[in-house]
Amino acid sequence: MNAALQEIATSLQLVVQEKNPDSLFAEIAQKVNELLLDDFNRLVSLLYRFDVSEEKLKQLLQQNPSVDAGVLIANLLIERAAAKTESRKNYQHPPVDPDQEAW
Repeated sequence: MNAALQEIATSLQLVVQEKNPDSLFAEIAQKVNELLLDDFNRLVSLLYRFDVSEEKLKQLLQQNPSVDAGVLIANLLIERAAAKTESRKNYQHPPVDPDQEAW
């Protein structure tokens, strides 16, 4: 999960150095709230880049009207980043041996 937090924080141009996961998550949620208010297009772009399901996001926001939207969206972003990282790990090709013929 730490790698996912760092990936999201980097995408949001947050400073990541030596922060515990809880404070980094809080910063991500705060930044998402700022984007909701000040730069919605950038937020949409970020959600698209991390392949967050629009339907899942709408459903989550409707089911949790009293929960901070920044927290809900941050959780979805981190969930997708973690899933992408896991997928990359599972589908990595083994390194090619330069001494072995390609065919």
